[in-house]
Amino acid sequence: MKKISNNHLNLPLCSTLFTLCAFLVLPVSATSYNANTSQKTYVEEQNIERIQVTGQRPVIYFQRAMMEAENDFYKLYSQLTQNHEFKTKCSKLTPTGTRIKQRICTANFIGTIYAQLTRDAMNTRRIRSVGAPTLENFTVHYDDVEFHARNIRKQYLEDMEKTVNSNPELKALLLSFESKRQNYVAKVSAK
Repeated sequence: MKKISNNHLNLPLCSTLFTLCAFLVLPVSATSYNANTSQKTYVEEQNIERIQVTGQRPVIYFQRAMMEAENDFYKLYSQLTQNHEFKTKCSKLTPTGTRIKQRICTANFIGTIYAQLTRDAMNTRRIRSVGAPTLENFTVHYDDVEFHARNIRKQYLEDMEKTVNSNPELKALLLSFESKRQNYVAKVSAK
């Protein structure tokens, strides 16, 4: 076996390193490179296609923002009002005959009127009906509730107006709700 001397390895290794250095250093040092002018002329010479992405928020974003503002308003109003019947709560209900939930904000006086009308209907219809009572005999209609609630609703709106005018934080929440409601309506009508 023949032993390779160090002299034979050094020469090819040195020449390879020198060649690599020459390729890396010479092009940069051989040309006068000005980054600003070179880049400008390169951009001006080519037609560059630009793609602009604009996003839009979905309608449900505006609807949720409006509902949150409404919840905040009624929560503070319910804390500030002295009349228990005027305290308002927002919730999702599933009407009879459907599985689709609907959001509704109701004051306590609506529930009180509904309960009273149901008791009255049950008492009067039990006396009149012969045989087994049915659900049809005890149904209270929305129009009946609205008829009995119209006078209380006037007092409710007066109390709400008085409370809003006396509390700047509640007034700001009402204005925020109205602004978000208008954004939602504009988004729905634009669709």
